[in-house]
Amino acid sequence: MPRFSVKTENGKAKITDEAYRHLTRSLRAKTGDIIEITDGENNYTAVIDNIDKSAAYISVLERCETDTEPKVRVTLIQGLPKGEKSELIIQKCVELGVYEIVFFAAERSIVKLDNKQKTAKLERYNKIAASAAEQCGRAIVPSVCIADSLNEALSKAENTVLVYEKATDGASLRNVISKESTKSFSYIIGPEGGIGESELSLCREKNIPQITLGKRILRTETAAIAVLASAMCLLGEME
Repeated sequence: MPRFSVKTENGKAKITDEAYRHLTRSLRAKTGDIIEITDGENNYTAVIDNIDKSAAYISVLERCETDTEPKVRVTLIQGLPKGEKSELIIQKCVELGVYEIVFFAAERSIVKLDNKQKTAKLERYNKIAASAAEQCGRAIVPSVCIADSLNEALSKAENTVLVYEKATDGASLRNVISKESTKSFSYIIGPEGGIGESELSLCREKNIPQITLGKRILRTETAAIAVLASAMCLLGEME
């Protein structure tokens, strides 16, 4: 059943813009059809009351009881990568169950964004997150933000680890998270050039443990996705 992100008010909502075009052109929906919607907290079934030239008007029927959200809140703190890598990271991590993605302007990030570019990126990033959440049936749309530094990105992080190819602690993901006790978890991934010296020093000052992903060096986008998939498996979210 198709699912759309909407804002509801008194049991009513409307679907516009790209979602409207998908609903009417691709799905060829009509008045009376049943669809699923999410308001960012819960999933609902809804009926299409009316369709005009710019919007579809719907009424909420009932809340869907299926719980699709992970019990553990996982935050990805990702050094801003170049090109479309950030979009791939958002899409796949949302599908896997990430709670929040915080990109940061890393010491070795190739991409440098001014305020206008940051605003445009954030708008696109959050649309991608919403679309991915719809596709995989999540009730919550994970937030995506961009911090000006790793220090800023860490301001609200909990139970954080640094994924580092030169990790000296000898630890792996299995050593730092537990299905029984972990309630929230954050992990830092550097950009293409890796984590910088000042950022490494900051992590040491904050007593953030380093973990390894094994003998092979992964691309930044691969590491972001691989860690989350592994964490969800260890936390029992793929059972």
